[in-house]
Amino acid sequence: MLDHAELSEEPDEDGLQILPFHVAEQGTYKLESVVDKKTQNEVRILRSEAIVVECPSAEISSFSELQPHFCQGEVDALKIHVRGVPPLHLTYSQDVNGHPVTIPIDGIKPESFTSPFVHGGLEIVQHPYERFDYSFAQSHPITLTYPLALDVVGHWEYTLLEVKDALGNLVDYKGTPRSYTVAVHEVPKIQFRGCSEDNPTKLLKGRDSNLYFNVHTTEQGPFNVTLGYTAKSSDTQTLNTYELQHKRDSLSIRTPGMYYIVNVTSRYCPGHVLTPQSCLVITPAAPTLQIEWSTLKDQCSGTVGVTADLTFTGEPPFHLSYRVLSRAVNTHEVKRFKVDRTRHQIDFRPDVAGTYVYDFLTIDDANYRYVELEGKMYAHEATIHPLPGARFTDLNIRKTCIGSSLSVPIRLIGSGPWNLTYDVSQSGAKRKSMWTTIEVPDTWLELPGFTMGGKATVSLRSVRDSSGCTVQLSEDDLMVDVRREKPSARFYTNSVTGRDGDIVKLPLRLTGEAPWSVRYTLVNMGGQRSEHEVMVNDPNGFIETRSEGVYELVAVADATCPGAIKSGYERFEVTWIARPKLDIVGFEGVPLHETLRLDDVCAGEDVLLDLTLHGTPLSKVGSDCRRETFYG
Repeated sequence: MLDHAELSEEPDEDGLQILPFHVAEQGTYKLESVVDKKTQNEVRILRSEAIVVECPSAEISSFSELQPHFCQGEVDALKIHVRGVPPLHLTYSQDVNGHPVTIPIDGIKPESFTSPFVHGGLEIVQHPYERFDYSFAQSHPITLTYPLALDVVGHWEYTLLEVKDALGNLVDYKGTPRSYTVAVHEVPKIQFRGCSEDNPTKLLKGRDSNLYFNVHTTEQGPFNVTLGYTAKSSDTQTLNTYELQHKRDSLSIRTPGMYYIVNVTSRYCPGHVLTPQSCLVITPAAPTLQIEWSTLKDQCSGTVGVTADLTFTGEPPFHLSYRVLSRAVNTHEVKRFKVDRTRHQIDFRPDVAGTYVYDFLTIDDANYRYVELEGKMYAHEATIHPLPGARFTDLNIRKTCIGSSLSVPIRLIGSGPWNLTYDVSQSGAKRKSMWTTIEVPDTWLELPGFTMGGKATVSLRSVRDSSGCTVQLSEDDLMVDVRREKPSARFYTNSVTGRDGDIVKLPLRLTGEAPWSVRYTLVNMGGQRSEHEVMVNDPNGFIETRSEGVYELVAVADATCPGAIKSGYERFEVTWIARPKLDIVGFEGVPLHETLRLDDVCAGEDVLLDLTLHGTPLSKVGSDCRRETFYG
């Protein structure tokens, strides 16, 4: 029992003073009397009783305290343990991935609990407490349970903010938060990627293949995948579990059959299997080739070639490589070609007579490469006498000028020598037939000079080889553009005067097609003659020189034809302006830089020095006069 208490604070404006009494035990405290020691007056008591109760407290946890990881869609239960005088008020926050929500809970009390605070609260407190049973002020433990639907993947956190009992006692946990944290993980989903029963994976003979998966999840690996396997020739199923390190990982396989996904699990969650769930792995057969050989005959030449009828098995496209051995020209040539279907025919018609061996080496299809072909059917030998033939090897339009001849490349087929007949027609005029004898297969056909300008056509008409076989030809014609005017060259002027050492440009006027090749001669001032050639790209170009003398155009040719030099404009003279010269009259011929001494004169008398100037006026003369001082 306390007898007195010291003032803890100065009186406020209303004269109210606070006397603190420190107590350590819970219960009901009643003021018997209050006496002012100075005046010995008894203080009137407005409220004689006070209730001291246990401070409210709260704890937050889960029914799965040892398992802080859950899968999306699972349900957890939040447990909140509250202790204090009911009814209690609690505030906590729910934070899901950084989005907090504050949740208040009011009226927390045990079942069938009655209390004056439930029915009036503050009004009851203001009346004398002896009317009431003080058992309502006892602390009660209460456990609240709230189910949690964990439907959002991420970080969930529940934090207690404050708890308050019926008497208004408040405990704030913001400084020392009490929280419960749980991680919600996405449920993985898996399916085969790039493989199904309708789109099988190919496992080539002697090689490995891979099963590829799509794992749909934001979780990181590893993932455990259970696969079932059934061999093609068996109904027995086997199960094996594999570990995928990441979402795009693959599994290496070496056995064909049916693979199917049984389940998948991430580090925390079992998953779902999506379609396609099954993957068929097949081993395609290697490609094969069947060849039937036949001979190409001609009544005149005999065997002119062979035909290979090809039949494939496998998956197109196919690629075949073969070699041709020629004993006639001693060549060994390897070729490769593509076939997009399962049947194909190829003709071998060499241009030169002789014995040939055709040997198919390898075959590819869409699955296998470089499968070697072995067997007698893949090689064939034949002695061939090709029908005579001829063709131009370059059909680009040729250009020439009137009166100029032209050589064009041509190839002859068969056994030489050959007699070739061809036609030449110019500008719609009558065709002119010509013939020539050719000794070698690849040569140049010399065409006679063209007499008319415009378009000309050269047509190969017929050819006869050494065996006497004649073939009428239907090869493409060669077109010739015959220019009506030959190129020409001339000097634009005929002389120029310059300074010794400068570059002088001799102006030209050229006709024809660039570039031009211009040849000219130079006779220098000493009478020596030299010949030069220059390429000019501009019809109004120049010949550049540093030499004095007489220049004469000798020949010109443009991009197509030789040309002519215009008479009367073929010469050009280059002369240098004479360098200036000075002589002192009376001292002509004196060596340069020699000092000249004049006769002595008396002071005040004038002396004249006569000079002779050579060159183009106006001239500028510089002099240096030195005087000698002497005493006599």
